[in-house]
Amino acid sequence: MNFDPALHHRRSVRLKGYDYARAGAYFITLCAQDRACVFGQIRNGVLHPSAIGLIARAQWDAIPDRHPAASLDAFVVMPNHIHGIMYITDVGAPLAGAQSDTGRPQGSPLHVVIGAYKSLVFKQALTEAKQAGRLLGKLWQRNYWEHVVRNETELHAIREYIQNNPTQWDLDSLFVETGA
Repeated sequence: MNFDPALHHRRSVRLKGYDYARAGAYFITLCAQDRACVFGQIRNGVLHPSAIGLIARAQWDAIPDRHPAASLDAFVVMPNHIHGIMYITDVGAPLAGAQSDTGRPQGSPLHVVIGAYKSLVFKQALTEAKQAGRLLGKLWQRNYWEHVVRNETELHAIREYIQNNPTQWDLDSLFVETGA
């Protein structure tokens, strides 16, 4: 099917006029393909992660090691999505992709950090699936959702939302029972 702008349009959820390549605090949500519950199960308000859920957590925690301009705040793995708060600093590096004295990139904008994260989670999950003799299709839903955190009050509310997300799982509109 060819692209038809009348049929194939996406409403942007981005903050109008905001430069997403600049430093800031961001609330991120990434969903599994078809909202499948591949990251684990919630029982009694607690996530019991699958192998992919453990990979998602470990790769999130490793983001600052690969992207020195990124630091992390609250994070949760849910059965079919993840939420996290990320701070991007030093995006105004003299040259895009400039290397620090450690050889790591400086100033990675948000989309670069998230793209690398999604790729690394998928590659590690694919490797483990192959070793176990399983197939792994597409893991992530296309794109991701981000929200610019504008002030401390909003930051506190988002942290609370992330922390309480597992206890609200039965009410989650992204929940799709897959028998996982």
